[in-house]
Amino acid sequence: MRAANAMKHYHHQKLSAITLIKTRASELKTLGELLRFYRRLYGKTQKEVAQDMHISYQQYQKYEYDILIPRQVNRARLSHALDIAPELINAHCIA
Repeated sequence: MRAANAMKHYHHQKLSAITLIKTRASELKTLGELLRFYRRLYGKTQKEVAQDMHISYQQYQKYEYDILIPRQVNRARLSHALDIAPELINAHCIA
């Protein structure tokens, strides 16, 4: 019985954390804010994300600083590298 209660508590905490993340992500105004939030959430550096995407870290920085809007191919790479829904990335790329 104790194990079942512990699992319920763990599951509830996990759902609460996911809800908090989704709520926070929906408050972010720019693509750069969204990328920075998820990168920090996963404990990655800009260089690590850039390597995952097969781009230079300078190019990734320009996305995070809202200097460049990524083309569609790099939006897909961002989605994969930071585990962000493609729809969320695309919604933040609308100029």
